[in-house]
Amino acid sequence: MAWVAAGSSSGGTLKASAYRLTTGKVTTPTSRPVKDPKRTKWDLVLSSGFLSFASHAGFLRAVQEANLEVGGIMGTSAGALAGSLYCAGLSAEQVANELSRVPPRDLLVPCKQPWQGIFSLERVVDRLRELLPPTFEDLNQEFAVGVVSRRGQHLLINSGPLPEAVAASAAIPFIFGPVAIPGRMQGPFQDGGVADRVGLDIWTSYRRLHGSATADPPALVHLIARSSPFSGTELLQVGAEVVVVRAPKKTPIHYIFSSLAITKLTDGQIVH
Repeated sequence: MAWVAAGSSSGGTLKASAYRLTTGKVTTPTSRPVKDPKRTKWDLVLSSGFLSFASHAGFLRAVQEANLEVGGIMGTSAGALAGSLYCAGLSAEQVANELSRVPPRDLLVPCKQPWQGIFSLERVVDRLRELLPPTFEDLNQEFAVGVVSRRGQHLLINSGPLPEAVAASAAIPFIFGPVAIPGRMQGPFQDGGVADRVGLDIWTSYRRLHGSATADPPALVHLIARSSPFSGTELLQVGAEVVVVRAPKKTPIHYIFSSLAITKLTDGQIVH
């Protein structure tokens, strides 16, 4: 049996016993089962998914309650928002609560350059400054976000100013104006999901170059179903141990899916 997480939420708040994660045999791309999932240090990869903060929080709750050891977290768009708060020390329930505490309409103001986007994320950056430490280096855990540069290059950012980078990762083109990140010349930046909704490929490349381990760390990917035909690819075919948890795209936005099925990747192909 693969891993299954189950749960529900109300108003963006996770119930105390909402999520559970049961472990079983997991097949990897190289057909080598993870011998003991609870003793394996996992990298978490949180995909984009328009306003799907509660789904990511539910996934984090499942990981939390299973006592899985986490090595690092990569987040894109909604995944960047949820992942950053989790790495800052908030529990999964606190992540859900904080990201639903202020109605989105209260954080949106018209963009001063409407040709760049309808709304500005200035107030979102201000809100993130209340919730997050100033820099990536101040986090409790290794964390990175996916963004797209002014010239359309997909980039991983894991150092320097944190609130601005997280907001930039969620700056959906045409809806939100791009976000400048102090000290970075390639900006302003926009939602990394335009290039790759997952971010696993760029994260694995980074870990391969800078990690201390001889092999790629296993990755647990939370992939929320695509909500826009204009979002980027879903790069999952990498030569590492990867488990994908697929979450349906549901409304209302704070609904946390009742069950998550973890799919298996064998030889780079998703097996349902």
